[in-house]
Amino acid sequence: MTHIRHAQAKDNDVNGPQRRSTSQPGTGREPTIDDIATAAALVYDDTQRDEDIAACLQVSRRTLARWKHRRDFKIAISALETWSLINLLRDVRETVPQEAIDEMLERWSAGPK
Repeated sequence: MTHIRHAQAKDNDVNGPQRRSTSQPGTGREPTIDDIATAAALVYDDTQRDEDIAACLQVSRRTLARWKHRRDFKIAISALETWSLINLLRDVRETVPQEAIDEMLERWSAGPK
């Protein structure tokens, strides 16, 4: 039988009250910030199956699936996406001549013909 208890929300808890499973260690546990960062990086990298990522984090696949719905996890994924875009734009600026970038921007701002 699974026992569920409600954790009290902390003022700085971005997800509000959480349910925590106390029946089996390693499953249904609350993630640490390191867990979220590692899970988000592995999920974003998209080279491993969720089962393998969960095993790396020592949680069940279902627990990882729950973490993916957390606000802090989504924020971590957004941060990784933003960082990736920044790096892509930096690479474009280093390899594409400024005149070509200016010409593209001019065509885009003119709208469809």
